[in-house]
Amino acid sequence: MKQLILTLFLIGYIFPVIAQMNRGTNGSGGLNDMSRYSKRDTQNEKKDPVVETMKYLKEELSLDNFQEAAIKSYLLENILESEKVIATSLNQEEKKLKFEELKNKFDLNTKSILNPDQIEIYNIISQYSKKNEKAKMKKKKKNN
Repeated sequence: MKQLILTLFLIGYIFPVIAQMNRGTNGSGGLNDMSRYSKRDTQNEKKDPVVETMKYLKEELSLDNFQEAAIKSYLLENILESEKVIATSLNQEEKKLKFEELKNKFDLNTKSILNPDQIEIYNIISQYSKKNEKAKMKKKKKNN
């Protein structure tokens, strides 16, 4: 009888411990890393906005290597300046004006290295993105 109680106690104690061991503490699957929980979700990975923007512009505008490098440097400069504006203690209207100024500077620099056909396409892309931004703002105001 004592052996039966001891055996049942050990079985009742050991099985939950083994089950917990296989889960692991960091979601990696415990002892082996072949768990279905350790697969990376590629859809939710953060993408670099500079890389994504450059891919899009290169495809849409058929940029050569020089144009691609120049626009990338303008884009990086624009992002750095935008971060500086965000960090300042300006009010929302002043920040909005600064962002508009940065966008105009970026557009001017970008158009300076594009040929006329590319400028036409760039203008269409810019108008389309402005319409999307306005629609997003209206939707956001409506939800608030």
